Amino acid sequence: MALVAGMYGLFMLLQGFMLVPSEFPNWLRWSYNCAFHTYAWRSFMMTEFGGGVTFSDSPQLPTGQDVLEVYEIEDVNRFHDCMVLLGYAGIIHLCSFIVLSLKYMKSKKNNSAAN
Repeated sequence: MALVAGMYGLFMLLQGFMLVPSEFPNWLRWSYNCAFHTYAWRSFMMTEFGGGVTFSDSPQLPTGQDVLEVYEIEDVNRFHDCMVLLGYAGIIHLCSFIVLSLKYMKSKKNNSAAN
């Protein structure tokens, strides 16, 4: 459980918000595509800043496209990202079902052995 929590923490750091993908060490580039946080965050950013959004009070980033370019996510396919997230949800549900089924069978076996 602690290993999974540590991996999620690593993935959250390397989703592209704290460090953009070009700043990742070579040996950690795989984590960008592996983390489900990446796909949710990219889709959110595209929804929020895509489509010609402009900011009159920001000289550094006058348009939403500039914000997306800073974070290196100017070519996001939201449909693909949503499908990846649905796949992650399916895998998590399947793993949960397997664990719960195994625990149920083990407890049923222990209860029948005790009687």
